[in-house]
Amino acid sequence: MADGKILIRKVKQLIKFEGGNEGDLTGLWHEDAKGIIEKSENGELTGVLYDAALALLRPFVPRNTYENIGQAFDAAIQTMVSEGITTYMDACVKPYLFEVYNTKYATNADGLPRGFLSIAFTHELIKKITLEANSKTSLSEIVKISENSKLTVNTVKFFMDGVYEDKTAYTHHHYCCVDHHGLKHFDEKELNHFAALLHKKGIRCHIHAIGEQAVRMALDALENAHEQNPGTPDPRHYIAHNQVVREVDYGRFLKYNILLSLIS
Repeated sequence: MADGKILIRKVKQLIKFEGGNEGDLTGLWHEDAKGIIEKSENGELTGVLYDAALALLRPFVPRNTYENIGQAFDAAIQTMVSEGITTYMDACVKPYLFEVYNTKYATNADGLPRGFLSIAFTHELIKKITLEANSKTSLSEIVKISENSKLTVNTVKFFMDGVYEDKTAYTHHHYCCVDHHGLKHFDEKELNHFAALLHKKGIRCHIHAIGEQAVRMALDALENAHEQNPGTPDPRHYIAHNQVVREVDYGRFLKYNILLSLIS
């Protein structure tokens, strides 16, 4: 660390810097970075990054090529077909994957499993949806992914918080030994606006929420979306993970017809 050289080792969402010569940290750190940059009690950098702070390392990580991504996609499809899997959900499709889906499903789609795509949230995507808010333009048309009988595109994926393992799940109480509640990637007003916009457009929200405070914010946003748009067809919004949920919030999933998955 002292000489600004790093060797990157990635374990889940945690990056550890060790002595080595694989990259140069000069000018890397800045106080307004998102996520958490861990520091010792005396304020020195420990070399551990959490959640969105990992983006600081992008200049040092080689980007995937279209060829590599296509090969990985083919391998995944072959595995699903060999295992008899007929349907899957891609839970966070980023822009660099749009063309892959267009190419792979353009021909011979009959031999492929059916895919349901959740498009990764970006502010640029929300701007495009806002411009089409009063039109009949579908999400697949907005992101330019061609739908067919084997490919459905009508979901936007939000990450509300992180995970408990690295103290980034958003909680009501402070974490032990650290003075924060985890991370929330949207404030209440912002999330409410996005959820209401998508609900009105008939687009499903797919929200990653691990901590009980993140789950409550997701439920608040989806409840507001329903109440702001009475009579609008329900796209069946979805909250993923729900690792900790307050008991008083259980009934809200049923009341608003919200799909969920659980992890323990």
